[in-house]
Order: sequence, then C-alpha cells, then structure tokens
Amino acid sequence: MDTVYLTINEIQALYEMQIDNQSKRKIRDIFVLNCFTGLRHSDWDKVSFENIHENKLYIKTQKTKEPVIIPVKPLVMEILGKYGLIDIPTLQKTNEALRWIGDLAADKKIASGNPKKWLEVRTHTARRSFATNAYLTGIPMRDIMEVTGHRSTESFLKYIRVTKLETAEKLKDHPFFN
Repeated sequence: MDTVYLTINEIQALYEMQIDNQSKRKIRDIFVLNCFTGLRHSDWDKVSFENIHENKLYIKTQKTKEPVIIPVKPLVMEILGKYGLIDIPTLQKTNEALRWIGDLAADKKIASGNPKKWLEVRTHTARRSFATNAYLTGIPMRDIMEVTGHRSTESFLKYIRVTKLETAEKLKDHPFFN
C-alpha cells in the first residue's frame, strides 16, 4: 500500500538523480513537479502555462470538480518549461515507471533515510509528499486542504505521514516549549 511520502530533500535528490532513459526521466520530472502541486494523477495533465496566472495554478479537479488555486514554485515552472504541454501516461504505465525509478533510487541510495521507501513510491506519493511537507513547514491544515481540495479533516489527515520525531522537531521552537 502506498503510504510513504518523500521529504523535500529526497524530492530534490530524486530530481537530480541521473536517468538515461528519456521517457522515465520525463515521468520522474512530472512526478517531482506534482510533489509541489498536490494534485492527483488524474489532474497532472492540467498543469500547463495556460492554467498559470501570476504564479498560481488554477484548475478544477477531475474527481471532485473542486476548483483549486495552487501557488507555483519556481521548480514547477522549470520542469514545465522543459516539456511545455505534459502528456501523462496512464496510471498503470506511470506507476510502472515510478517502480523502475524507485528501484534505481534505492540502488543508488539517493538521499538518507530508509532506502526501501523508494520501492513503495507510486503516483499518489506525490500528493502525500505535498501534504506532509506543507504541514511540516507550518502551513495551516485548512490552507493545505484548500489546495488539495479536501473537504473533511478526517480525509485529509490520512495524507499526513509524520513521525513522533518530526512532530517534536516541528514543535520544539513553538513559544509553548520555550
């Protein structure tokens, strides 16, 4: 079951990892891009210059028909600039490529942490990584939910994969503990 998320450092290491296969490199890049949009695979093809205005991506999600507005990081623009219109393979083909990429990442031991994590990376890992990293950097849950299109906190909390140590790190500088 896809329950892992990638840290910002792991996402960066993945993006910098050498991949000679052009089609798999493109899928890796699109996956990385969506680690910073929080979109489902069914919406990945909506990331386009046409839908970006003043550094914000405006789309209506396919699953919920929910309109979302997502601030766009420079890395998203960089990757989008490489490909222009993004043709997304089917969910099955994308996940097959991500398994291959994950195997390569595990073999190369990119980034620190659990190398077996790479073997569990699938398309939904991008969405989970977005939600968890946004949460860990202090973005309020309600604001993250506006971006991901979640309507209930219960549903959203299934996306947050935070260890006790990560929680302690997040809280250590809070005024309550100082």
